[in-house]
Amino acid sequence: MSIDKKRWILLVIQGIIGTLSSFAYILTIFLGPLSETRGWGIPNIVLAFTVSMWIGTPALVFAGKLRDTFGNKKLIIVGAICYGITIIASAFVSSVTAYVVLIGGVSSIFMFIIYSAQLANVGEMFPDRRGMATGLYFSILNISVGLLAPIVEFLIRYYGVTNAIIIVGAACGVLMVVLGLFVFNPPENYCPKGWSPNTSKLETITAGPEYTWKQMIKTPAYYAIVLTLLFLGISGQYIAVNASLLAQNSLGVGTAAGAWIVAASSICGAVGGFLFGTICDKFGAAKAFLSIGAVMLAMQVVYLVFAQGNPLLFTLAIGSISLGYAGVGSLISTVTMNTFGIKNFGLNFSIIGISQLLASVMVPLVVAKLSPINTLVSFAVFAAVAMVGSVLANKGIKSVFSKWLAEKNAAQQDT
Repeated sequence: MSIDKKRWILLVIQGIIGTLSSFAYILTIFLGPLSETRGWGIPNIVLAFTVSMWIGTPALVFAGKLRDTFGNKKLIIVGAICYGITIIASAFVSSVTAYVVLIGGVSSIFMFIIYSAQLANVGEMFPDRRGMATGLYFSILNISVGLLAPIVEFLIRYYGVTNAIIIVGAACGVLMVVLGLFVFNPPENYCPKGWSPNTSKLETITAGPEYTWKQMIKTPAYYAIVLTLLFLGISGQYIAVNASLLAQNSLGVGTAAGAWIVAASSICGAVGGFLFGTICDKFGAAKAFLSIGAVMLAMQVVYLVFAQGNPLLFTLAIGSISLGYAGVGSLISTVTMNTFGIKNFGLNFSIIGISQLLASVMVPLVVAKLSPINTLVSFAVFAAVAMVGSVLANKGIKSVFSKWLAEKNAAQQDT
């Protein structure tokens, strides 16, 4: 089988591995049971997610260097073993501090190492459809997380929270190791048969400037992109951790119904990754960001103005956040590669990812303290700010490519 065909199978495998390494994103299912059985405060447990996002930036820098040295397969297999052991160990701690350290700190290091290696691999495998492929990766991840939520809730209900954590940790670790055996790296400078880089469209170019992180942070495009991702990321991170509790407090439903709402919201996210990744390939990342903000803003306004308390429209309102957050996930790596190049992707990606680190700080400090209605209002405000940022990002990205093309043309004339 040719690599042009094998890359699609690899994409599915990568998506499943990404799901299995995303324990932090099903933390919302464990919040209530952990609080009840161990007497831990929910805000303290949520700190695990905040710490996870803080760990992301240094872990991604470290991951990029490890991948260059050892390759994707070794990174996934070793990371999977350590990840599974850490999740299992967290089941036996009696202190919430120890739990936060293990889940938010140690397991997240391995999660981001695996995550970074996968995104770089997907981007290199699909230079012709980078946005769509990365979007499909997040679609697979969101569908799988959505299906995983009711399963985890079932395990907690019938086996208890401690045994559920052990089962999840063991299963995820073993399955990732098995799937990791089938992972391979693309050849250097791989291009699919019959395709060559398109340099005619500035925003959708797939082989252009190569910036170091120092050059990148000197561009207005960098700051506009970070601003946009920050305000799109706050809402998405809140829903990723608190969707079940928000549903329970807004609608008065139980934990089981809350888990199904989380599942439905995650399925919306599955659509978002593919949808906005495809928009990015055709129209550029900035316009994809603008589309995300518009959808998120519109759904919050519809629910708040016309349908407060309606379970279906509530699910659609938070589903639009998941839809947009999956789009953000697929676009962060794509906009980094497309705008600032592949050679320094690992480090550039981690520095652009500071936006999500800042978002994780704002979630517990701001949004988590609001009432359910005011939380949704804040989502609408954040979406509006992100739309402004996307307009600025559009100008900044065009400036980067205009400068690159001018320098390229000048060099060709000199020769």
